[in-house]
Amino acid sequence: MTDAELYRRIGQVLRRRRRLLGLTQMQVGLACGSTFQQVHKYECGLTGLSVARLVRLAAALRTTPCSVLEAAYAAPEPPCALPEAPACGLLRRS
Repeated sequence: MTDAELYRRIGQVLRRRRRLLGLTQMQVGLACGSTFQQVHKYECGLTGLSVARLVRLAAALRTTPCSVLEAAYAAPEPPCALPEAPACGLLRRS
């Protein structure tokens, strides 16, 4: 798993938890000493998290950093690329 994929998965877990609690990005940002823009970046996987920031975010979301990481690793792998379809008979040249 790449760093970008890990950040994306962690962000998905954070967003699901925030929505489950009915919180806005602004409320989470205020609770963990960040801005709603930064929370948005974390949720979209655009920015990596330090351990300290993960601890603060988890506390704001009333969970633990371990739970966030476990859920991120439990997320299913993205589907692999579909194989190329065989050429259609209509496209063959005679």
